[in-house]
Amino acid sequence: MTAPRWTPPVEISKKEERVMRRLTRNGKFFAFARAARHEVFDDAFQQELGAMYRETGEGKEPVPPALLAMATLLQAYAGVSDVEAVDRATFDARWQMVLGVLGEGEPPFSQGALSAFRERLIKHEMDRRLLERTVEFARRSKGFDFKKLPKSLRLAVDSRPLAGAGRVEDTVNLLGRAARQALLSAAVLAEVDVEDLAEEIGGGLLLESSVKAGLDADWSDPKQKASAMRRLLRTIEAVEKYIREELAEFVDVPPLVEQLATLAKLREQNLDPEPPGGGAPRVREGVAPDRTISLSDPEMRHGRKSKSRTFNGYKSHIATDLDTGVVLACSLVAANRPEREGLDAMSDDLGRVGADSAAIAELHVDRGYTAATLTQELASRKGAAVVSKPRPRAGVNGLFGKRDFKIDLRKKTATCPEGQTTPIDLGTSVKFDPAACSACPSRAQCTTARGGRGRSLAIASAIKTRWTGGRSRGASTLPMQLAAFLAPELAQPGQRGWLAKVRQMRAAQALASDWTHEQMLEAYFNLLPLRGEVQGIGAGAQSLFGKTPTQMDRTDAALFAGLLPNPAAKAEILGKRACRIAKAADCTAIDAAAATLVSGERATRFDPGLAPHLATRLLDKPGKRVTTTIDRRIQTAAIVALRRQLAGLGSDRVRDGAVVVLDNATGDVLAYVGGVGLKSTAAAVDGANAPRQAGSTLKPHLYAQVIEHGWLTAASILDDSPVQLDTASGLYVPKNYDHSFKGPVSVRHALASSLNVPAVRALVIDD
Repeated sequence: MTAPRWTPPVEISKKEERVMRRLTRNGKFFAFARAARHEVFDDAFQQELGAMYRETGEGKEPVPPALLAMATLLQAYAGVSDVEAVDRATFDARWQMVLGVLGEGEPPFSQGALSAFRERLIKHEMDRRLLERTVEFARRSKGFDFKKLPKSLRLAVDSRPLAGAGRVEDTVNLLGRAARQALLSAAVLAEVDVEDLAEEIGGGLLLESSVKAGLDADWSDPKQKASAMRRLLRTIEAVEKYIREELAEFVDVPPLVEQLATLAKLREQNLDPEPPGGGAPRVREGVAPDRTISLSDPEMRHGRKSKSRTFNGYKSHIATDLDTGVVLACSLVAANRPEREGLDAMSDDLGRVGADSAAIAELHVDRGYTAATLTQELASRKGAAVVSKPRPRAGVNGLFGKRDFKIDLRKKTATCPEGQTTPIDLGTSVKFDPAACSACPSRAQCTTARGGRGRSLAIASAIKTRWTGGRSRGASTLPMQLAAFLAPELAQPGQRGWLAKVRQMRAAQALASDWTHEQMLEAYFNLLPLRGEVQGIGAGAQSLFGKTPTQMDRTDAALFAGLLPNPAAKAEILGKRACRIAKAADCTAIDAAAATLVSGERATRFDPGLAPHLATRLLDKPGKRVTTTIDRRIQTAAIVALRRQLAGLGSDRVRDGAVVVLDNATGDVLAYVGGVGLKSTAAAVDGANAPRQAGSTLKPHLYAQVIEHGWLTAASILDDSPVQLDTASGLYVPKNYDHSFKGPVSVRHALASSLNVPAVRALVIDD
């Protein structure tokens, strides 16, 4: 089947005109994309995209490749996932306008179609072609402010971690899986059953679903660990020996040859050579620079974004024109490679779009890029500038800097260069003993303070945050926050780098040039997010306090202001913050009010939307009215009960739940709670109606069947003890939720306790 053409209307409709009028300066890309789509995706280029698809006479007609290509550009611009891209194409008028589906209400493509298209794009090397064509058209048409590019290009290069697609395993399972792959390939080539071959070789261990679990060792015990490693290596050596001696004719046949090479490489990377005279095999300390960490994605590597943040996969490097926001080039390298390699890898792409070193006036980079070839060229060229964050100076005016002081965060002390020690309070400024500082021989190198005062030292709140395991927050002005409220793409999750801050600052400057301070403040208070799904001071006052903004008292106002830095703050933190704001001598009443607010009970009583998920489900048209059987009293009780239950399960990382209450006599739905949302990571998801695994709800049906057949009764005894079952995919070892076993239990007790092992034993009962 031939890939269809994308033929959106050329003329701008009245609906599109209304969307265009509402676009802010940050939305100019959408205007550019709408105006340029017919020329960018002309017949010739659509034919190039269509050539990626094989012509067949069967199957479902694919989504037009040009539409998916435009969606890919929008996705890259917004920095969203495939799931988010589908949502925006369905609900965001700006996306719908560009894609030519404004007002249709149905997603123009699926997540799978977008993912498959991207894979096809990369396979046919059309990803670079798409980027180059877009940039070339922008330059030629002088669109999207591209007219600034040829004269004085201000280029910014930054990286972001990209998770790999493969499963990362520890050394034991990695070696075991590699040997298992070789065993499976050998069985296929020799046309024998893999279980029979494993039994003949003595390699049954490799067929376990987890080799490490199959070794059944206490890995904290050095002796058991060494014994388990010896057993694993003996098994691997037996497999390798059998293949090379008994199946020698297949040794050089793919994929077996590659798998044997991978296995040898893994042993070299992960195991120390056997010590002279023998001894226990040892896992190599440290990580080899090119260590393979996944068999399914062998190119991915361990990486580090910062001292405390690690990831597995790759680094994507992006070069962006700071004046237009256009992405000019990108590259992808393994996560453990230095930044300079990412910039060097995109040099050819930069040259093809006219952004070579001769066209660059400014290059903004992190210090990791300073060793790149392009950076060195610009640094040595007259008239070009390389802008990079400098390394912190040791001190000011020759005085001792903070780095000259020994700060012990565990002991919470600071020691000066002359040995004076003083306790510190994280997040504050502390002072050394004035008497000791006055007599100190190094005073002239330490402080210029007069009047016998000692040296002060600020212990930044960022250190406190990191030490206490909190989350660091970037500094943002009110206009910057408002710009992010108006354009959510400016504050996407994970975008906390300097480049994202630059975008926010530029948007804030544009906003401040058109709005007065009073207008910005009003918009800020109407858009700011609070607890749960509450947004704005009006909704916050009603939902959190059951009042209008003018009815809030001093305590309410202090709590409201205390929510602004962190709407999800705990009760004790919120209480302290509100008490400082109110300047109250006695904080007892404020602390009690904070506890009540955080509990959510007051919001439950005052919130007019007690069943928001059900309302969203039923009220699908403007002005529609629906009468339900929901009982407000029971709905409120269900919400409060669920929140209290979740509070008790907080240590188990349970963050949300759902409740549906039915009247058995009538079938009426009396309560419908799709989620409570206070600490949920997906508060908008309707948990009562979301598809999910059947799980333990199958157990009553299972027991009903075996009782109906007469194989068991409710009083029959089942054995709740460890069991291992051979399956087509390997050994299955069921476990109960609490990882314990109860021994002999009745069917009635097994069902009431939702035990997994007895259910599995009942499942395998036959005639």
